[in-house]
Amino acid sequence: MKRTTTPAACLSLLTVLLLSACAKTPVVAPPVESGPGSGSGTATATATGTGAIDGGKLSYPQVLVMALNGNHVAEFELGAMLHDGDGVDRDYAKALEWYEKAATAGNRQAMFNIGLMEKNGEGGEQDLAKARTWFVRASDAGDVRGTFQLAQMSYFGQATAQDYAKAFSYYTKAAMAGLPEAQMNVGVMNVRGEGMAKQDSVEAYAWLQVAKDSGNERAVSLVDSLAAQLTDEQKKTGEERAAALKAEIKMKAGPNARL
Repeated sequence: MKRTTTPAACLSLLTVLLLSACAKTPVVAPPVESGPGSGSGTATATATGTGAIDGGKLSYPQVLVMALNGNHVAEFELGAMLHDGDGVDRDYAKALEWYEKAATAGNRQAMFNIGLMEKNGEGGEQDLAKARTWFVRASDAGDVRGTFQLAQMSYFGQATAQDYAKAFSYYTKAAMAGLPEAQMNVGVMNVRGEGMAKQDSVEAYAWLQVAKDSGNERAVSLVDSLAAQLTDEQKKTGEERAAALKAEIKMKAGPNARL
């Protein structure tokens, strides 16, 4: 859980896409998660730093002193250092303790990281129910990665009943907040007609275009495959819809949008 997210890191754990063709439109399966202990199964596993202190320049003892004196940003940074073994021996249990202090103070990144650690069984046995509770808190606090995780858990029925409609709602929320992986999954679910009354290939085409323009490399082949199944009129409608979506996402997500 490094404190700086890069595009490469965001894509490093993106789960496998399955693509096959049928008579009218391609059948695309949403990402299949990695198993517990082998990563988060999402492209959003890496925590981002607040920028309030520079954990990359401050030593562990310096950050520890700040945390012990009640600096809540330092509490988060200390948790990340202990989690990663950055300047100190790795200690998941202690990392959780410091993350919890930061989370209690309202740090949404800490909330997300606790959820991720509970989901992966870091610092104890895997506890999907606790993970989901923390992802709810992170999402409610505005962490889009928490929202994405809730979508994953609803889609795969982890610590909650499998619910495609709820998963679609969470994916859409994360997609509108500018998360490319969520944008791709909204497109995928539209192709399959999951979580909605019926399949909508034009809407799927629009969302996959958005994901592609947001930098999601896996959306490129999906867009091309779906385009081959659409009429020129359908593609034109989808492109117009994509333009409208991108404008709305830029307005809502601001600098977080990668479009």
